[in-house]
Order: sequence, then C-alpha cells, then structure tokens
Amino acid sequence: METTRLTRGVRAPSDGDHITIIELPSGSFEFRGVSTIQKPAPSHPVVTNSVNPQAYPSFDMAVAAGLEWAEQHKVEQLYIEFADA
Repeated sequence: METTRLTRGVRAPSDGDHITIIELPSGSFEFRGVSTIQKPAPSHPVVTNSVNPQAYPSFDMAVAAGLEWAEQHKVEQLYIEFADA
C-alpha cells in the first residue's frame, strides 16, 4: 500500500481513500477511515466509512491502527490526514 502523509489541515482528494487522525482534547488520538471500493463497477462505487471510537495514547499508534484498517479494506493508495477534534 502506498501512503501519503498530508500536512496538518490539508485534506485528501474527495475520491481518495484516507484516514483522518484526530487529536482529542484529552491528548489521545483516534482515527476515522474512508475507503471507496470500485466494485462491482467504477460507475457504482461503494464507500466504506469507519469511525473508530477507541482512543490511542499516541499519534503513531492511531496511524498504525488506521493502516491496519486500510489493509483490511485492500486500499492501494492511502492518504493520512491530521485534524483537531
């Protein structure tokens, strides 16, 4: 899987698979994932959204969980966004 880490505040392309790492007020992190699956046909994509309510103690742990989620969804190109809660 190819990954692109975006600068804080920069958004992934609207048609791009991505995870958003969110810093919570507590200082912990969570991720939200969006994957567009082009099956059965590109003209009828299926969008998978995932909100992971689990808080991770570090940014890197949230990214690792997001990467695992993306692998499970067979994402080929993943953008990683960073946002405040």
